[in-house]
Amino acid sequence: MQRAPFAIALALTIAPVTALAAAEAGEPRPAKDVGTAVTLGGLIMDSLGARQTTRLPNEGWVLFQLAGWYHLTKSFAVGGVGSYSGALGSSELWRLSGEARFFPVTWRFADVWVSAEAGWALSLYLPNGEPTGWVGTPLPAPDTGPRVAPLAGIGAGIDLLPIREISLGVEGRAMVPIFLGPPAGDGPSGFSPAVSAGLTFAFHLPTT
Repeated sequence: MQRAPFAIALALTIAPVTALAAAEAGEPRPAKDVGTAVTLGGLIMDSLGARQTTRLPNEGWVLFQLAGWYHLTKSFAVGGVGSYSGALGSSELWRLSGEARFFPVTWRFADVWVSAEAGWALSLYLPNGEPTGWVGTPLPAPDTGPRVAPLAGIGAGIDLLPIREISLGVEGRAMVPIFLGPPAGDGPSGFSPAVSAGLTFAFHLPTT
């Protein structure tokens, strides 16, 4: 009996979406739409220019990403993507890029897409506590100034659309920011290839 309220709540949540999806099943997808997506996942970066510092390569961060796009045609869209990645005692990585997406598959209930992006990345070093030497003597404060880098990348993803206005999906990306000059603290420097993966929730607003 204790499971009855949960079952009723689950049925009330799923039933409207299922009914709407069934009603829309026979209707064609709009040729164009405006979309916006939130992605939660992770990012791993290996900064080649920082190998001689105390920083360990293959450092990982939690990823929070926002993206938006407009379909110029059913198979091609343009837009932008921005993200934040960070970890305590490490670096923050901010990214802002223009993006082009190509949709080789646009079924009624699924989209498959690939993308290319170009933009900028910004790295901030976040020291975890005061730096100290071998015997506990204070060391000079590390340089925490921002480092800016041009960035290029590619991506791919699959989105499932239970209804035309909402999609759930997965995506992966590979990108290469190039940080010029010495690293800030244990932050990235030089060629810094990174990969990310995450789960995506998106809204779609048909325009035609």
